[in-house]
Amino acid sequence: MPRRLLFIVSALAILSPAVCAAAPRASASQLTYSLRATAGIGVGEPGFGYRLGVAGEYWLSSVIGVGAQGGLARQAAILGDESAYEIAELTVGLRSSPGPTPVIASFGAGYAHVVHTQDRLCLDLNGNGCPPGAVTRFGRVAISGMLAWLAHPGATGFSIGPSLRFDIVFDAAGHTDGLVTFNIELGFSQLSRAPRSSSEVMSP
Repeated sequence: MPRRLLFIVSALAILSPAVCAAAPRASASQLTYSLRATAGIGVGEPGFGYRLGVAGEYWLSSVIGVGAQGGLARQAAILGDESAYEIAELTVGLRSSPGPTPVIASFGAGYAHVVHTQDRLCLDLNGNGCPPGAVTRFGRVAISGMLAWLAHPGATGFSIGPSLRFDIVFDAAGHTDGLVTFNIELGFSQLSRAPRSSSEVMSP
C-alpha cells in the first residue's frame, strides 16, 4: 500500500475512537437516518482523481449505525496509466452525538469493478493516430473510510458538510489502487424529537 494512503488510513483509525468516546449530549432533535450525494477530488495511486457517490446510514443507537454506499472514481497519472472503478459497500458508522450536528466516522467493505488503462507514450509524427492503450477489466475487494461533519441548518431535514474519504481496492496478488478525496456531502436526513426526561415530564 502506498505510504501516503497508509498515513491517511492510520489517521482515521486514530481519530475514530475519539469520535466514539465523545459523550452524547441531549438535543431537542436526534438524527435517525441520512442519505447523501457526495462529490470530491483528491490524489492516490496512480495519480490525481475524483470521486462521485451516494451514502447513507441508519443509526441503531446514539453511537453506532449501519449503512451502505456506492460510488464511481477515476484517477490518472500525468502521461501515465488510468484507473476507473465502481464500488458498492456495506458500512459501519460511529458518531459523536445523536444530535443534528454530529461528527461521523465510518468504515466499509465490499466489491469494486476496475477498468485499468495502460498508457503508451506516442508521438504521432505521421498523422496516423496512436494505438489505444491496453485495457483490462477485473473485480477486486474494496475497503473505505470516512470522517465527516454534518450540519442541518435550522434543525431541518437538509444535510450538508465536508468529509475526508479514502478508497482502496486490492486483489489476492497484492495489487492495489487507492484514492484519498476531500468531499462535499449533500442530502437529507430524518430528525426525530428526543425523548423527554423524567424531570421534564414532572416539571409544571
